[in-house]
Amino acid sequence: MPTFQEDQELNLLELDDQYYAVELQRGVRGFGFSIRGGREFHSMPLFVLRIAVDGPAAADGRLRVGDQIIEINGINTKNMTHGEAIDLIKSGGAMVRLLVRRGKMPPSALMGMTCLFIA
Repeated sequence: MPTFQEDQELNLLELDDQYYAVELQRGVRGFGFSIRGGREFHSMPLFVLRIAVDGPAAADGRLRVGDQIIEINGINTKNMTHGEAIDLIKSGGAMVRLLVRRGKMPPSALMGMTCLFIA
């Protein structure tokens, strides 16, 4: 159980979160990012796991590893499975619109995880 001080620190971190809208055009090999999480992973929120160096996400520059994906193409990702997220990204055709939340610290759940999908 977190202490009062830890609770206060977590609340301060949440206040520092920033939201970003990102629109990406599909490249030759996709959008250039991979995701981690989903309902089947103990209800872990969806996060950006990797960004391909030569992909559209890297060229755009707004998406970062550790960003939490809040919406995909206008659909809230809460309780979404990993597979549903992938299908939603693919169903957008040549464009994907993301709303992401970025905190000051990357989520520890991403550390040491392997890549499941390169969108």
